[in-house]
Amino acid sequence: MADAEAQAEELAAIEAIYPDYFHLIEVNKVSLRFDDKIRLDVLFPPDYPSQSPPKYTLSCPQLLMGQRNRLSSQLDESYLENIGCPILFVWIGVVTEFLQEIEQEPADSSFDSPPESIEGGSLTAAPEDTVVDRSTDECPPIHTGEIFLDRKSTFQAHIARVNSREEVQRVLTELKRNNKIARATHNMYAYRVRTEKDGQMFQMDDCEDDGEHGASPKMMQILRSMKANGLIVVVTRWYGGIHLGPDRFRHINNLTREIVTQHPDCWFSD
Repeated sequence: MADAEAQAEELAAIEAIYPDYFHLIEVNKVSLRFDDKIRLDVLFPPDYPSQSPPKYTLSCPQLLMGQRNRLSSQLDESYLENIGCPILFVWIGVVTEFLQEIEQEPADSSFDSPPESIEGGSLTAAPEDTVVDRSTDECPPIHTGEIFLDRKSTFQAHIARVNSREEVQRVLTELKRNNKIARATHNMYAYRVRTEKDGQMFQMDDCEDDGEHGASPKMMQILRSMKANGLIVVVTRWYGGIHLGPDRFRHINNLTREIVTQHPDCWFSD
């Protein structure tokens, strides 16, 4: 079935089964509204669902940031578990179950203040304005980029501002709290940190292939060529069973460059 036909059938089914949630904005864009708590605007690219993921904007002004991050992660994970299939039914189930869960949660002052919205390129895990100062014991805010698909392999980049190796480790640990990321085939990364010790400044650059031999030095080369410092970039790959050859390095490099360009607040220039 052609993607356009699959999209039309999916929207018609959602409208028939969930009329209270469904609001058609354009022929390829729909808004799913869950009372006044959550609004999920979804845009279908031409090659959804066979190739590309849908793009979404998640508006949830009543949710705390920790709750919002959890919901966004659940939406992303559910798509990765259903690549190539219509996803709206699954996402409706994710959101409704999530709302039921948070009704049972006690108020938690450890969460950040509520964000206005998340505007995603495709699947996102953090809004544009989450880079804020944190205490040294907390994980820096992590921004997650768009999912990229090629021959059943899935790639996704993450970026965070870091000031020490300890913060680098906190970012890696936090990412792997996501079971999907923890089970990925590769989580390659590169970081650049400038720190002070005994009154002197030291530059600490390091990278890790995580089994994708030769990938992370190329990531490091990009960070240096962009003069990007005080950051870590992680690129996650889920292998799809088809060898990509040198194309995999091109994808990793492109995602590294894109996420650094898209998040200038996560780094400073050399």
